[in-house]
Amino acid sequence: MTDLSTHPLRHKKEFTGFTDQEFQSLIEYTRFRKYGKGQILFYEEDPKQTLFYLESGLVRLERYDISGDFLYVDYVKKGRLFPYGEIFSGDMYHYTASALTNVELYALPFPLFEDILSKNPSQLLKYYKELSHILKEQERRIQFLVVSSAHTRVIQSLSFLMTELGDEKNGEIEVPYPITINEIAALSGASRETTGQIIQQLRKSEKIRYVHKRLLFNEPDYFNEYTH
Repeated sequence: MTDLSTHPLRHKKEFTGFTDQEFQSLIEYTRFRKYGKGQILFYEEDPKQTLFYLESGLVRLERYDISGDFLYVDYVKKGRLFPYGEIFSGDMYHYTASALTNVELYALPFPLFEDILSKNPSQLLKYYKELSHILKEQERRIQFLVVSSAHTRVIQSLSFLMTELGDEKNGEIEVPYPITINEIAALSGASRETTGQIIQQLRKSEKIRYVHKRLLFNEPDYFNEYTH
């Protein structure tokens, strides 16, 4: 029998609550995959077959509302299970997932994962608590985006990127992934031109540095004020 303790997923918080037998059943059908930058992992309304654990890189999740006018964007960084909100939620994906960088991940069979999780009450409770946290954060972000000021929306979106994707070092926070102006514009619901102008203003005031699509926040407290 495989030594379960050596499997890379065994000591991740999303899997520690499973029994050895449950984990063995799961990893028997789990596969390690690599995707290149720009590749699609799944499309919205595709059959929900695979759950992913991101080992490296950055994944973008997006979906439009019924009118097709509002684009919701979210990101998954390494060390995360996704799409988390799809667990026990219908038979189709509700987002399109694409690789913003080269990514490495583990692909798990969704139906099997849900079946095993449903029979483990303590692990199930952990998942619902995490899902509740995710939903609260999504609601908070949507509330930010309904403000009329494009300037405020851009600042709030930058604050989100800083908080969710950034790494702190010497009082500054760096987002270790390439983030384009177009990406920030889509996230904030502002035009590319307006977003570019605001980024330039922030650079001149030395609140951020933006070089080769990398964001470095010199004054994190300034951005935190917009989301608290």
